[in-house]
Amino acid sequence: MARRSSSRLAIEATVVLCAVLGAAWWLFSRSVYRGPSELRAALPSSRTIAVDEAIVEAVAGSVQRSTAQGSWEEVVAGEHLRADDSLRTGKGAHTDLRIGDRARLTVAESSQLTIREITQRVHRFQLERGRVKADYKPDGQRVLRIESAGGVAESKGARFSMLSTGTAVAIATDDGAVTLRSHHSAIEVGAGRQAVATEGHAPAAAEPIPASVLLKVANAAVATDGLCATVDGVAPAGTEVTVDGVPAALAADGSFRVPVRGSAAAHPRLRHPLEEGDAVIALLLAAVSISSSPERVQLGETAKTRLRIEARGEPRLSVSAGRIANLRSDGAGRWTAEYLPPDDTVPQLAIVSALAAGEVGLSVLPLWGQGDAVVKTRPRARIEVQIGSERFPAIADETGIAVVPVNVPPGVHAAKHGSQSIDLHVPPLRLIHVMLDRDSMRADRPGEAQVLLFAVGADGRAREGARFIVHATRGEIGQPRPRAPGVYEATWSFTPGKAEKVALSAALEEAPSLTATASLERQGGPASSIRLVADHERIVAGERSFTANAIATDSVGNATAEPLQFAASIGELHASGGQARVDVPSSFDGRTELRLSVSPAGRAEPSANIVLPLVPAQPERATIDVLPRHVHADGSTPFALRLRILDQFGNAISDAPPEVTADGGTVAPPTASEGGAYLVTYQPPLSYERSSATIAVRAGAAQASTRLELLPAVRRVAFSPRLGLLTNFAGLTSPLLAFETSLRTHRLGPELSVSAEISYAFQNSGGSSADGIVARAHTDWITAAVGAAWRAPLPEGFHGWLGAGPQLTIVVARTQLGGTLTQTGVAAVPGVYVAAGVERRIGRFLPFLEARVSVSADPALPNLRGALRAYALSLGYRFEML
Repeated sequence: MARRSSSRLAIEATVVLCAVLGAAWWLFSRSVYRGPSELRAALPSSRTIAVDEAIVEAVAGSVQRSTAQGSWEEVVAGEHLRADDSLRTGKGAHTDLRIGDRARLTVAESSQLTIREITQRVHRFQLERGRVKADYKPDGQRVLRIESAGGVAESKGARFSMLSTGTAVAIATDDGAVTLRSHHSAIEVGAGRQAVATEGHAPAAAEPIPASVLLKVANAAVATDGLCATVDGVAPAGTEVTVDGVPAALAADGSFRVPVRGSAAAHPRLRHPLEEGDAVIALLLAAVSISSSPERVQLGETAKTRLRIEARGEPRLSVSAGRIANLRSDGAGRWTAEYLPPDDTVPQLAIVSALAAGEVGLSVLPLWGQGDAVVKTRPRARIEVQIGSERFPAIADETGIAVVPVNVPPGVHAAKHGSQSIDLHVPPLRLIHVMLDRDSMRADRPGEAQVLLFAVGADGRAREGARFIVHATRGEIGQPRPRAPGVYEATWSFTPGKAEKVALSAALEEAPSLTATASLERQGGPASSIRLVADHERIVAGERSFTANAIATDSVGNATAEPLQFAASIGELHASGGQARVDVPSSFDGRTELRLSVSPAGRAEPSANIVLPLVPAQPERATIDVLPRHVHADGSTPFALRLRILDQFGNAISDAPPEVTADGGTVAPPTASEGGAYLVTYQPPLSYERSSATIAVRAGAAQASTRLELLPAVRRVAFSPRLGLLTNFAGLTSPLLAFETSLRTHRLGPELSVSAEISYAFQNSGGSSADGIVARAHTDWITAAVGAAWRAPLPEGFHGWLGAGPQLTIVVARTQLGGTLTQTGVAAVPGVYVAAGVERRIGRFLPFLEARVSVSADPALPNLRGALRAYALSLGYRFEML
């Protein structure tokens, strides 16, 4: 009996070990496919790369390369690597390499890779330790060869991952095929399969990548020397195991033993389960893992559960029933979210999926439903309904009917009452879920979306070999292909077209009515053209505002959501989205148009603009500006008047020609001028008397008038005799007689005159000495002068002038001493004069008064010495002619 028990125990242990080994290899393969999390783009992908070098396309964390001196230095994106260059990555770091346009390698954390050879025919690498992910598209006869202790991987085109522990090599193929060679043997590892080769042994047969990998903990004994526990475990050969972030050394049979310290820094995923005595922990190789707390949802009772996700980047989450909210980071590579169950009480499976950095995670959460089982039995009988291992007691009523509230797990359709089966009328389970890698994409260019299809069995386990019926409202769906157990992928391709919401539905072939759906928003691309439409064709003063809509479309005519920027030449702009409102001031400040322009934010093209005329309101007032300061009524000289017709806001109206009249003289028709003004030519009548004229303007309700003071016409020639007194206030006082002739004009604007004159003054002096000698002297001053004067009208009918000019004085001095002969001296003395005068017409008479100051040089005569300053005041009469 003991022998049979031992044999049975051995068989059970062997079965469990095989299951664990297979599961561990599936999780390893998923971990190797970790995508970059914080990569810095080095070069555009379209650039042609030399076939003998690799380009460091992106770097995250600490990545180093070997130098010629044997040391290591940090790598930056954009560096070129050649044969014999080595790379090593630190904890949490990784880097992407690109060789040509059709080959890429990702070196994961804690790995070391050496480039051995890069030619057109072969890309050869040496993986000393760690993981690499290869994405090689077929390129002629080129072969990828990755060598490592334990085996060699070769492929002409595949997407796969390779792990080297130093003594073993593991290959997991995602697409294409890889040949694994070891110990003179070779196997082919196709898509969706994995294989392991240990040093000195032939490769193990390829097997499907399992849906999950678990690592069995054989011992979790609590230590007493400061350690939390000693973990004993076993994993398949070739597996990389880390406990609390520390790599664990595997023996040849896959066993390991790791002491875990009980410090605060210990990883909670390892410490907590050990302290609770749990026997199973998740292998840390998983790229994306999802767990739920609690692991079971009772619909109608459980308000929410907590999801924990481990991924290299922020995950994109989806669920087949209910919804997920409040995703947040919980530390490096860890995320938490809340799962909110649906409102109904029908038992079902919630398929939770996560996509992060190109890797996919899958978890199935059972949603237990609530219902009533109706049992017919004896009146008042005590009964019991059984569902699975749970029992629900009840008491029948007086009619023998017992209604038993039950909790129903998904997949259960009937309850048991003794040997009686009670149909719970539970609808069939939907065992499919669809997830897209994005929510939106541009509709103006070709594009592809990744479709992830998840298929499980009624027990929640991943389903292999599922066949799907997939329909889309737009675009083309490629044939679904296996990616991992329970996970399938397809490509949803689009050509440029209409921006709209498109939908995809998928169902398992055997259950076409149980569909899962996903939708994608096809959005307009960047603006390719813009059109502006305003609700006004013109802006009339006082209307305050107008609205314009910008219609921006992409290259295929879809409305674009690209932000727009508006600019207005006048007014206050208020813009929101594709609409702009401009508050226009009532006063245009002389502007005649408003220009509104729009373009995409941050770039100048494409652009659109509209120009709206600024139109004044109705005429309300007029203004008249006389351009010359003085108007002479000479009957021949025209003068310009500026007229403006204004609305109530002061805007000039340029399309309202005014009617202009004058009660004296003539007015020419108005002509348009700049700034909305009009110019009018007014020719006054001929008048030699001071007079006035009234100019009136009228345009609609606007009118104005002004009165012009007309100066008398200027007589061109005038003769002016005058009589006065000359003195120097120092012994010279003489009567003054003068005659002036002048020419006058106002052609240059102000009234000017040019004059020539001659004047005469004399002085007699004498006396006797003590000796009785008598002396007499007689002096004559004859002065000729020319000058110019500026003449201007003054108030009260007066006219004044200021003049100046040179003069020449002939001085004749006669002296006689006693009875001697008279002596005569003559001198010509130059000088200048300044004069000011005023006149006023009295009837036909025109008297005037003039004051003059003159300075003459020294005549050097016996009785006259020194410069002569003289002041004259004279009264005259003007004879005007012509």
